[in-house]
Amino acid sequence: MHDCLIFGAGSLAVTLRLQSGGESAQVAVTPRLLVSEMDIAHSAAAAGVGIALLPAYLCIEDLRARRLERVLPDWSAPSTPVHVVYPTARHLSAKVKTFIEHLQKQMTPPPWELGPMP
Repeated sequence: MHDCLIFGAGSLAVTLRLQSGGESAQVAVTPRLLVSEMDIAHSAAAAGVGIALLPAYLCIEDLRARRLERVLPDWSAPSTPVHVVYPTARHLSAKVKTFIEHLQKQMTPPPWELGPMP
């Protein structure tokens, strides 16, 4: 049994949903550490405290540098889209426009698709 690091809040009884091709599974875990900040789960996993379900964008550099290792390479969590929501207006403010351009630049192509994946 592995120590699990979970991002979330509330109960210590957590069920993770995983997918592999057309197959899905629900895995019940009792976390060693339950945190409300994804960066804390990432840091704890990198420090060897346990295993965590982390988004690729957050840990891709650690995977490439072999500071982290993917434990279930054929399985992943269901994808979660990212949306930018802002008030509709004829003219976007410079701040909103700059933010959207920054996100597009950072996420195109997605960082986890750049170079070989360990």
